[in-house]
Amino acid sequence: MADWIGGACLLPLHLQATLDLLRTNATDGTCQLSQSDLARARGVARCTLHRHIAELEALGYLTIQRRPGRPSIYRLTSKGQRAGGGTGWLATSRVVQRLHRLLNPTRGRQPSTPGSMEEPDSLTPDRPTQTVGREDILATLQENVARGQHTLLVGPLGIGKSHLLRHFVRVHGNRGAREQGGAEVPGRAEFTPVPFDRLKAGALLPSTHAQNAPRPIYLEHVSPIKPALLTLAERLHQDGRLQVEGIEADYMVWEDVRKKVAPLRVNQLAELVITCLKDQGYILILDHLERVTPTMLPHLDALMDVTVVIAATDELKPSAQRLWWAFEQVKIPPLTREQARELLWQVADAKRVAQPQLFETHVLQQAGGNPLAVITMAGKARTAELSAREIRSLQHGAGTRYVPLTPALMLIGALIVAARFVALGLNDRDLYVLAGLGYALFFFLRYFIYRID
Repeated sequence: MADWIGGACLLPLHLQATLDLLRTNATDGTCQLSQSDLARARGVARCTLHRHIAELEALGYLTIQRRPGRPSIYRLTSKGQRAGGGTGWLATSRVVQRLHRLLNPTRGRQPSTPGSMEEPDSLTPDRPTQTVGREDILATLQENVARGQHTLLVGPLGIGKSHLLRHFVRVHGNRGAREQGGAEVPGRAEFTPVPFDRLKAGALLPSTHAQNAPRPIYLEHVSPIKPALLTLAERLHQDGRLQVEGIEADYMVWEDVRKKVAPLRVNQLAELVITCLKDQGYILILDHLERVTPTMLPHLDALMDVTVVIAATDELKPSAQRLWWAFEQVKIPPLTREQARELLWQVADAKRVAQPQLFETHVLQQAGGNPLAVITMAGKARTAELSAREIRSLQHGAGTRYVPLTPALMLIGALIVAARFVALGLNDRDLYVLAGLGYALFFFLRYFIYRID
């Protein structure tokens, strides 16, 4: 866990940062802060900090006096008081840091586990990270969250519901709480210990939020319900708010906690998650709610009783009508032509298009104001140069207008049947034969009409 260079012990950077934090908040070599407070100051999950402290104890940098029901007491040994010095010679020596990374290329990085929560972002490098023409909808979401109103985004596929939900999480989410297992994040600023008295006064680290800040949790799928509940339990565990009867969840990594909670029935798991979510300031962001089933409705109702929910759906299923009544429904309209044009040139590269005006006109006509259709076709202008012929060949189903033929066919069939009865009443043999031929033709064509895509 530690390396020796020139007779000096070289701690990993994450252990050095934790040791510096303990030293900064220690009085006469003793720190009595709780692990929740230390984890908040460190900017990592509580289970991650617990693992760091256990490693420091095993290396002889500190001793722990455990007190049931009260915060433990951490006493720095003479070795722990000497190591690092203040903010740490290791943290200020770039040469030694680089040497340490060469010696330990994988240290400080945690492999992601199946089912772990990542920052929701379905955008590729070819897609814009901002919204276009949706400022009023984002303002509505913000207002509804402030007054505790559930909100449901309704619109067809590709209209931008998922993008709006993820944009809301990016703007209002706590990035520090979503770091998986406290893994080192590329590009993150170096850790500087902050005494907890300053932390309570408002000297927060960049990766933390005020206690009253909203904490969004994004779930891409709510069906099946049990994996969704386990994802919520994992997030609660990361934040140190998962309380499981019979185990000390705060002192365990998620993999071990999952082994304890996964065998629970759905009702028991839902009750556990709902109890831990209550009055904690979380916002549930639920995508693809059109997949909800009647058996899931009681659990979703219970979640909506303790948290504010922002959701999205392609359609309003009649079987879930009771659920839809609890939401303020916001229908997402197609983009206007000006908004679609702005989105188009955010994605497309005009230098790769032979005729930009033709490209713009064709894409806007095919897309019909659907953002996903605009992005899909515009993205082709980033990967290859488009000639005029290739531009005209671009197609997307979002801009296709479909005419319903069912009413027309029913009317034609009714007229043919009526004509036969009129012919019988008038004793008109010619009309009767003509109506019979039309009836036979109708049944013959029906076979092919049913097979038209």
